[in-house]
Amino acid sequence: MGAPAIVSLREYLEELIHQEKNLREVGDENSDKALVLQKVETDRRLEILNHAHQLAVEVQQTYVPREVYDNRIKEDDKAREAAAAEARATAAGLATKVEEAKQAAALALTAALTSLNARLEPLERMRYENVGRTGLSQPLLMMIAGLGGGMLVYFFERFATTTPVLK
Repeated sequence: MGAPAIVSLREYLEELIHQEKNLREVGDENSDKALVLQKVETDRRLEILNHAHQLAVEVQQTYVPREVYDNRIKEDDKAREAAAAEARATAAGLATKVEEAKQAAALALTAALTSLNARLEPLERMRYENVGRTGLSQPLLMMIAGLGGGMLVYFFERFATTTPVLK
């Protein structure tokens, strides 16, 4: 430990001023560096925010505004109601046509049955009237028909083999 050096007040103050000046220069340099770093960080964050904003805009474009959605739902409901009303009207018209066709078919069937009954009634009446009249005439007619047919077959067989065919 040596003896303290004696320095004049002027030298002391100059030394303090010089140290203060150096501290201010270092502080200014550090402030400049801090401002540069802050600017770089701010630019980086702004770039991220700009990209996030761009993504948010892209995502927002995929959404439909509530008013547009509500209007579309109302239009769809109106169109659905109109289609249902048209379908009901068409169904009612078809039901009427089916009923008319059913009645027409019933009338045509009734007319056909009436006509058929009118044609069959005399035949059935004759059949029932002739049931009691069969007696001897029916077997006799059958015997005559059988003999006539047999004779025809006999003559055809006999003369077909003996008669030459003319060319």
